[in-house]
Amino acid sequence: MRKVVGGIDWMNHSISDTAKYGEFTRGPRVVNAQTKAEMAQAAALDAARTRTAELLSYSTPTLDADLARSRGLISGGFAAKFEELAGSVIVPAVRQQSLSTKATVVRAAVIDAQSDQVRALLFVNQTTTMGDQPAPRNATNQVKVTMTWADGKWLISDMQPL
Repeated sequence: MRKVVGGIDWMNHSISDTAKYGEFTRGPRVVNAQTKAEMAQAAALDAARTRTAELLSYSTPTLDADLARSRGLISGGFAAKFEELAGSVIVPAVRQQSLSTKATVVRAAVIDAQSDQVRALLFVNQTTTMGDQPAPRNATNQVKVTMTWADGKWLISDMQPL
């Protein structure tokens, strides 16, 4: 039996299996400007996935809450565009046709990134049901989403269907 005295051996003896796995499969990583940029990019892409799915999902019974939640996910000029779209298209359609739409991001990739802004390409599946049609409609869409770091979180600052 080997005696553990200190250093890496002692650390491996004392840490969880998850941390050991990270050390053995990823090796040592120094947190520098490059790794910070990589972590920010990964966080922005994750936020793009979740916030886009939330923004594009709504239903008749929860429409007001859905729109209120969406307002907390967006920023900048896109917020004004979204308000206009919600008032002129989304709200009337949802209420008149008893719509329910559930969005799921199935693929996502970073197009380009800066420290406070990331543009991503997302592939989104949307399932929509209407009150008078029991069978759901499925659509696959591609959107380019710009995420901007604001108020300590990644927010959608632009979204363009492709």
